[in-house]
Amino acid sequence: MVSNSDEPPSLPETIPYITNTYQVVLHTSAFLRRLKTALDGTNNGKGIIKYNLGGPFKSVYIVARGEKNIQAFLRGSRDLDSEPFIHMGMENLWGFSKKDADKFKNDSSGRLKNPNPLSGTTGTRYWAGMHQLYDEFLTKPHHANALSHKFLEVFNDRLENQFTVGKWTETSVVAFMKEHMFQASMTALFGTERLKIAPETHGLYWVYEAYAWHFFYGVPRWMFPSAYKARDELYAAGKKYLDAAWKNFDWNGQEDWEPHFGSRFARETARWMREAAGFDEKTQAGFFTLLLFALHSNTLPTCTWMLIYLCKDPELFQAVREEALSAYYSQDEGTGRPKEIDVGKLVMLPLLQSVFAETLRLHMSFTNIREARKDMVFDGYKIKKGSWMQAFTGISHREEAVWGREGHPADEFWVGRHLTWSENDGKQVPQFSIAGKGGDFYPFGGGTGMCPGRHFAKQEALVALAAIVTRFDVEFVEWTNQDGSKSDREARGDEKFAGAGTMPADRDMKIRWKRLW
Repeated sequence: MVSNSDEPPSLPETIPYITNTYQVVLHTSAFLRRLKTALDGTNNGKGIIKYNLGGPFKSVYIVARGEKNIQAFLRGSRDLDSEPFIHMGMENLWGFSKKDADKFKNDSSGRLKNPNPLSGTTGTRYWAGMHQLYDEFLTKPHHANALSHKFLEVFNDRLENQFTVGKWTETSVVAFMKEHMFQASMTALFGTERLKIAPETHGLYWVYEAYAWHFFYGVPRWMFPSAYKARDELYAAGKKYLDAAWKNFDWNGQEDWEPHFGSRFARETARWMREAAGFDEKTQAGFFTLLLFALHSNTLPTCTWMLIYLCKDPELFQAVREEALSAYYSQDEGTGRPKEIDVGKLVMLPLLQSVFAETLRLHMSFTNIREARKDMVFDGYKIKKGSWMQAFTGISHREEAVWGREGHPADEFWVGRHLTWSENDGKQVPQFSIAGKGGDFYPFGGGTGMCPGRHFAKQEALVALAAIVTRFDVEFVEWTNQDGSKSDREARGDEKFAGAGTMPADRDMKIRWKRLW
């Protein structure tokens, strides 16, 4: 779908223009609605729309429809470059010093083990070094599984200490997950000491998350002074954690997890940034704030939505419980209750996977961005060097022509959307499949920009859900506003987060539950 041409054809006039920088940066949900209207009104049939950002000088092309187009966009690393936007994030969102951000700008050797022979880059390879950390200590099964098991251990402990067996109690789903899943995730990745050293991290994080998109685009500090203050304080909390970890960790130890740095990934990242890359303290603290954001911003609201959907549907709740119990492989000698869980088996269970995929489809709203490295032709359209291209999951994931089924429109949750059924020993057995949807379903991005933490994210969400559904009987009580007052409607995706990742629930769900074991 992507080709080069000395004389590319002109852009057809039938493609509508959308111009509103304010909406793109500060009110993305309104922009996406306008985009959908424009897309439905165009007669070019190809699903590519152009608009201008920041005046008439920056052309942006939205690849909104067409599986082959989306795949070409996500995988076209030779012609489409995501690095300029990573640079934006480094300075505006991640807290890198300009000096350290420039190290990445000046490194054209690529992410692969062998450097690009045309780059001319000598010395430290920053992109490759960071990619190697992700690949070795976050993506590979041994370390991803170690993270998941530590998360499950801490999460289970919190469930057992917070709730008494056989006693009905009321709780709010969103508030519960923001407290307990956050704490368990933090402990798994960063150790037990981070929240002890900087307990303010928990409160500051939610402000940082709510304004992350504003930080990314460099919205002036005077517009949101309290948000920028929270961001700076969160950086400072990250520095306190790193200073204490460096002071107290015994580098002769090689455990997968220990209390000061936490995971092997966090420890090796800290060592690489200080010793190999030579980054300053500001950059190190900023990057560990980014890791905090990457850990929670998508997985936590996704798992919360999954639990909300199960609590709304008792029959589905029971079916997921029975499936999850099949992944337990040992029992407690004293109680006979399930004890150990096979994480590898759990994440392959069809019903559980379908709940996960359907939740991502409905609530992941992320803006994938690339920049054209050269003049090019994309699906017959002339794209000039330096132009931006975007693909919105919030458009692709809700296409009625792709996802709609009779009685189950694309904008509603339906767990059967990703399941097929076959007969086995006289029983109907489900199989999960998302095959053939590579250009229509891309919650983790694609190509070299695909989320490196996607394996742990899936494991974390599914083990948290399994821990709850196997341990608790649940009854729905009512919908509430975030302040606890009664709501007149159920939860929807919070549009403040449109374009930035998983949209969390804008309402809470009050439930009664009883711990079974």
